[in-house]
Amino acid sequence: MSLRINDVIPGEASRTAKEENVAQAYAKCNEVIAKAKLRKLENRLGCDQEQTLEGMIGTVLSKLETKLEGSV
Repeated sequence: MSLRINDVIPGEASRTAKEENVAQAYAKCNEVIAKAKLRKLENRLGCDQEQTLEGMIGTVLSKLETKLEGSV
């Protein structure tokens, strides 16, 4: 069995979809950060602003990771 480089490099459609997903996640994270700077985040139960921010960004990135794993 042999593999060629074209067998392991994602196609244009896959790269474009990945770039769009990453851009959307960055935009969402930036939106959440902007809200936190203005103290406009609604704190999660038992969390302060910093913990809420960390949790929200972690959620966005986790969803992104799941999406990217599913597209491989």
